[in-house]
Amino acid sequence: MVADFVATEFRLSALKSKEDAVGRVRQQLLQSRHVQDQLRVFEARDRSVAETNFELVANWSLMQIVVMIGVGIIQVVMVRSLFDDRSAFSKVWKYKVLS
Repeated sequence: MVADFVATEFRLSALKSKEDAVGRVRQQLLQSRHVQDQLRVFEARDRSVAETNFELVANWSLMQIVVMIGVGIIQVVMVRSLFDDRSAFSKVWKYKVLS
């Protein structure tokens, strides 16, 4: 009877240690899931910021290209008007220079 009691205590002790190990593993899995959820939220926020920045940079670059093309066209027209007496800008140049 004492041997049965000792064997039962040993089994209960082994069962308790296994329950504790399962509990620790469960707690570590919950912590891992929490960290993964946080990383997922950070990634979604960072991706949204990156996409917004990409759109802003693309729009700003497009505007700069349009402005540069417009300035180039104006410069070509103005330089041509310096050498062409029939252009409308030529009269403006001559009026400003003579005044």
